[in-house]
Amino acid sequence: MSLPTPVASVRGSKLNNVFGGRGSLAVVSPGAVSFPLLNPRHSCVQSALTSSSDPVASVAFGGSHALAATEGGRLLAWGASKYGALGLGASTGKTNLPKEVGGALAGKQVTSVTCGSSHSCALTAAGDLYIWGRGFEGQTGHASGALSDAQNEVITAVQLLPKSVAVKAKGSKEPCLIQSVSAGENFTVCCSRQGGVFSWGEGGSGQLGTGRKTKAMVPGEVLAACPKTGGKFVEVSAGWGHALALTEKGDVWAWGLNTYGQLGLGDCKTRHEPERVTCDAEGGLLDSDGHPVRFAKVKACGNYSLLMTQDGDVYVMGCNSSSQLGLGDAEHRVRPTFVEELRGKKVSLFASSDRQTYGFAPSAVYRLDPPCGPVSGGSRLTLHGGGFWSADSIVVRFIPPAVNKKAVPRGAVGTFKCQPDTGLQEVHAKTPRFGVTGDVTVEVSMNGQDFTRNQQVYSYYADPTVKSVSPFFCSAVERSTIQIDGSNLFDTGSLLKVRFKGRGGGGKGEVIVPGKFKADVVGQEMDEETEEMVDVLRKYIDCRSPIPDMDPEQLPWETRVAVALNGKDFKSLDKTFFFHDAKVSGVVPSAAPVTAGLRLSVRGTSFFDPGAAALVVRYRWTVVRGEGEDQTEEEQCVVLPAECVSKNELGVDVLALSAAAENSPGVSNLAAGSDGKGGVAWDEGLDETDVAVDVSIDGGESYLPSAASFKYYKDPSWEMGITDQTGPSDGGTEIELVTSGPVGLTGTSEAVVRFFTEDGLFDAQVPAECVAEEGEDGGRTLRLFCSAPKYEPRDPSVVEGGEGEGEGPAAAEAGGEEAGAAAGGAEAEEGGGEAADLGEGSVEGSVAEQSISATLPPAEVAAVLCAVAYNGVNFGPACGKFAYFPEPAILGLDKAEVGEGCKLRIDGSNFFPSGNLLVKFTAAEGGREVVVPGKM
Repeated sequence: MSLPTPVASVRGSKLNNVFGGRGSLAVVSPGAVSFPLLNPRHSCVQSALTSSSDPVASVAFGGSHALAATEGGRLLAWGASKYGALGLGASTGKTNLPKEVGGALAGKQVTSVTCGSSHSCALTAAGDLYIWGRGFEGQTGHASGALSDAQNEVITAVQLLPKSVAVKAKGSKEPCLIQSVSAGENFTVCCSRQGGVFSWGEGGSGQLGTGRKTKAMVPGEVLAACPKTGGKFVEVSAGWGHALALTEKGDVWAWGLNTYGQLGLGDCKTRHEPERVTCDAEGGLLDSDGHPVRFAKVKACGNYSLLMTQDGDVYVMGCNSSSQLGLGDAEHRVRPTFVEELRGKKVSLFASSDRQTYGFAPSAVYRLDPPCGPVSGGSRLTLHGGGFWSADSIVVRFIPPAVNKKAVPRGAVGTFKCQPDTGLQEVHAKTPRFGVTGDVTVEVSMNGQDFTRNQQVYSYYADPTVKSVSPFFCSAVERSTIQIDGSNLFDTGSLLKVRFKGRGGGGKGEVIVPGKFKADVVGQEMDEETEEMVDVLRKYIDCRSPIPDMDPEQLPWETRVAVALNGKDFKSLDKTFFFHDAKVSGVVPSAAPVTAGLRLSVRGTSFFDPGAAALVVRYRWTVVRGEGEDQTEEEQCVVLPAECVSKNELGVDVLALSAAAENSPGVSNLAAGSDGKGGVAWDEGLDETDVAVDVSIDGGESYLPSAASFKYYKDPSWEMGITDQTGPSDGGTEIELVTSGPVGLTGTSEAVVRFFTEDGLFDAQVPAECVAEEGEDGGRTLRLFCSAPKYEPRDPSVVEGGEGEGEGPAAAEAGGEEAGAAAGGAEAEEGGGEAADLGEGSVEGSVAEQSISATLPPAEVAAVLCAVAYNGVNFGPACGKFAYFPEPAILGLDKAEVGEGCKLRIDGSNFFPSGNLLVKFTAAEGGREVVVPGKM
């Protein structure tokens, strides 16, 4: 395996420690020791090491032997006693079962053990160091400074029983108390409680760190203190031929054999003296965030090294021929390299069997997200930690303080999740309901029985409520301040969040922004207990409105506002909050007569209904009073409620100025009218006045920056350009209407002409083109041009009231008589036509006369009334009549040829008397035309 992989055989077990070396691994759990690698030398002693009364605390492996120290301080040994490595004396050469080591260690409290190839070390609680076994290279440290190396080799070659070693600092006569000890292949290193580092034994590869020498028979001082900081060394570790030392500040120093880069110094050169491990030649090791890395543990393993940071991350360096570095390949590393696969695992223990590496990440909760929640429960809680895995028996426990007698512990089912991009481990659970507020501790168990002990605090608070939001709308393009009032609100710092969540309409989704708790003094009241005056506080949440990322067409955006004191559990207000970019683009119609009210359509974008009569429209115009130096301008204002028809249209009434009174609702700053009756101020000398139309969505507190233009006007009188005009029932006749006198109107593009009968059988409207003509006297004449609509009367049976209401039928009959009379107006005089030259063989013009065949009935003529709406909505009184007739047809002529002044009779159908009757002659060749009047 080239990457770290969970060891299934021990997953879920409760571990105290792990130890490894020389192809073996020991896992120490409460009351037992297991050997997952099934090494025959050690698996047979597994049951013998199991003890509930004095369990094993630490294990060490030598070349052919092993040691174990119990929690009670006893020392056990098994295996081959080569060179006296077992410490059992000459009588025991080998034992397959653990035997207690006595001698000088009898009654001593052994706390840790370590083994070289054939020598052993034990450290006591008192700080005394005992070593035995092979001593040819001086690794036992029992030599005498008064003897030669040859003499010392004879005396110390083999030490069969434990014997204390005196380690002295330079210039000191008293031995040091030992803090940490580690045995290499044939050498030993230790650090004292005073912080110095010492070494002895074989030194040909620089592993002693005291310069170039083959061996040292007695302990020698390597470093009195950290050369960089002056701080103490707190831990040492020895590999096959190199050593590491850790300072209390987290710096690492290395020396010795460096064939594979195991010293982490950036090359493969052996070091005979200590050097600080850095990330480069300039400074210390940095993590991914650029912060200096501080180490908590070091381990020299064979020909590679392990470093553990204070945050539980693992760095490796050195030999990787068996992929023991866990980096996914088999390449050696000459610098400390982060094991990415262990990111976030929070490793607390590691061990090596020389070609395999093991790390232990205990089940532990490092952080709760969120750290608080409502007593109603149901919060989605994430437990960030390490030593988690997927299991069906995950339980999360919530324990109230012992002093809280009203609450009992509660549990929840947990689920495991590993973040794929970071490898961070999480357990997810829903918080249970609690009856009271306060802190509880949270623990997790992966097997349903053994819970974590690094208790994390979770705070329960009373469920908050949101009562109001002010304002309840804001701009979608500019930020503004929003205040949210409620109950059970309090300060949770950066956790506090405000959410705006779409509720349909112009877009869904949500936006979350930070909130800030505030408390303002709004008064004072008497405290019933102390009978003292205390401040009354208004507690609320303050936030800046977000700018939603959405298309303008999606505005207004309807949302609900919610507050989460813990950033997760949102409590909503059941009222719509709007994001808008409301703008006014125009009004339809763009004018209204002063004497008639109407419904105005305000056009724009992003309109909405804020409710509570907050949507209003204001009309503003200026009235000039007085003359000359006494002339003044007064601004008139009318404010009326509006209705939101759609997001692009508002509906609002337009008052008839003559009907509005100064004290009417919504009318302000209105001077008395010229009639002296208190009407809205109006300059009677003007035919039209410009009006500004503003929209407010907050009841008139402020108005949108965009406004529309509107006009009040005096409705002019109109008359037909041609008296008693007629046209075919298919429509299309060009009609002209003219103001009856000079007007002050500037013209309009909204004019509409209405063709109708009073009985309601026919009613049609057509647009008209308005042309303004300036007169010589400064007056202005307006002309309207339109095409008559097609005559399509409705079925009388579907018209309300049957044949019409009131005077409808009589009026229609009268209209028909008048139209007939008009159509049969003054006859043209005989011979009144003008001769026309039609080319060769021309004839004189003549007056045509129609004779109606006795077999054909007279044509049916339909008379309609015409009225004008200058603004396209408000129609004035009828200003003329128009007669529809069926399309006439020529059936024959009484003469094939005529001369000048001759009478010509034309026979046909759908003929009727008309003062506008004309006859047109068109030359067969050349197409020349002559038109002459005719009579019926």
